[in-house]
Amino acid sequence: ITFGATERRALQVALGYAARKPDVAGGRVGVYGFSMGAFVAAQVAAVDQRVRAVVLAAAPGDAFALTRHEYAAKGRAAQW
Repeated sequence: ITFGATERRALQVALGYAARKPDVAGGRVGVYGFSMGAFVAAQVAAVDQRVRAVVLAAAPGDAFALTRHEYAAKGRAAQW
């Protein structure tokens, strides 16, 4: 589990691609993230100035709490 490291890099590459498109005014792009995608979008938008607009839908507030909840039925070892 990388808690979004791979996904953050993928989003940054996609932002670079989108920002270079000739029909994108001034390289400004927006990001829409849903669920874990919202978690990743928030992290990238916080540090990448190319992101000029963000929509976060159904974003988890705490990835660690979410993981503990998802694996609760499998016991403490699975949660760890």
